[in-house]
Amino acid sequence: MKPFFSYLGSKWQMAKFYGAPEHETVIEPFAGSAAYSVRWEAPWAKLIDKNPRIVGIWEYLINVKEEEINDLPLMFDSVDDLAIPQEAKWLIGFWINKGNTEPCKTKGAWARQYENSSDCKVWGSAVRQRISSQLHKIRNWEIYEGEYDQLRDDDRATWFIDPPYQVKGRNYTFNKIDYEALGAFCRELDGQVIVCENEGATWLPFRHAKDQRGTFGKNRTGLSVEVVWP
Repeated sequence: MKPFFSYLGSKWQMAKFYGAPEHETVIEPFAGSAAYSVRWEAPWAKLIDKNPRIVGIWEYLINVKEEEINDLPLMFDSVDDLAIPQEAKWLIGFWINKGNTEPCKTKGAWARQYENSSDCKVWGSAVRQRISSQLHKIRNWEIYEGEYDQLRDDDRATWFIDPPYQVKGRNYTFNKIDYEALGAFCRELDGQVIVCENEGATWLPFRHAKDQRGTFGKNRTGLSVEVVWP
């Protein structure tokens, strides 16, 4: 599958380097756009996020009919003007400005530049078709609003843990994390565990994963040094 929406720090590109899940169920305690589960098309996924807008979008996607997605409006000045569910407004909001932590209401310069493109750069008919064509693959997924540790008893799952980074995670709405406690939680998990971070994190003995092009800045020319545990 391709991403259902854009989100800052998404691991859709990186997911292939972490390897396929060893279990049919994937748990993402910091769900965001659930890029790992999406990339590997997890038959079952349990997503957890503290952000009610992220939770609302996933609840909507898991349950919405394909026809409703294909009928969502393409032309508007602000999503607030649309007579559609709030969750659909949030979904579109992530498509009209890429790489944000919260959905937008109006198109930024980037979206206006590509608004006539025929691919999935920005909200349009191609995006609607992508989303609607993939919905049948996430019908068994579940979404929970809350803390990362509320499903700790599942030992037959692949845990993909991608929290706001210790050094660079201040842009996220919910960025207050006790990293020592999170590290202890990760060490106690059974099943397959994949923990993502950025160079400089100290709460687990991370190892280098890949140098990835950064997502900050006008030209996005910087490199992000991604690390992983174990």
